[in-house]
Amino acid sequence: MRILVQGPRTRLARAIVSLPEAGQHEFYLLARDAAEVVQLADEFPRAKVVSPQSPLDFHGAEGFGVLVCAAGPLHAESVEWDRDCANADRDLRFLRGVVEEGSAHGPVRLVYVASVLACFPRVERAYYGGWKSLWEGLFHSWKGGCPCLEVAVLFPGRLVAERVWWQPGTWLHTSYAQAGRVVLQLMVAGHAPHRRLLGWDSRMLLLLRGFQTFCMVFKP
Repeated sequence: MRILVQGPRTRLARAIVSLPEAGQHEFYLLARDAAEVVQLADEFPRAKVVSPQSPLDFHGAEGFGVLVCAAGPLHAESVEWDRDCANADRDLRFLRGVVEEGSAHGPVRLVYVASVLACFPRVERAYYGGWKSLWEGLFHSWKGGCPCLEVAVLFPGRLVAERVWWQPGTWLHTSYAQAGRVVLQLMVAGHAPHRRLLGWDSRMLLLLRGFQTFCMVFKP
């Protein structure tokens, strides 16, 4: 399967490309500028590096997938409207073109790794969570013009390098490798639930937010 990776320099994308089972797939890493093309080519010699100006070859592929790892602001605390809008417009235009062209050759499976903060953010994280929700809404809207598009969205809590027994706090989180395997499973399986939580911490957070919402009902 050919998989285009948006956000290849994120720790999750690095973990996915490095998984043993990733050898069954052909990865195209999306670079944002010429300097990143060189960096990615040196770091991932087995993958192909493309830029928004590069044409993609869909012929002969046994399925095509799009993995979105870096949508919107990278940090929950940063608010830079002009920069974030420019980056989103550039990436979304390219991804929309890829999805439309890929759909002409067969099914396209898009897996978007968002954040549990998109489900119910605190006020301090509303900007970050709102961007994540905006991207999800746009991806689903593309299905109207691309009937062959399948969209799956993951809502992880905190992702960690590994879960270790001497740090009980990590038991609630999801490792990058675990999240990567779920992503590849969704890519290969298709017709999967389009929204899925990852990690016990994400489930506990939503339970807490749900209780807080319940309490708001009784406030004057």
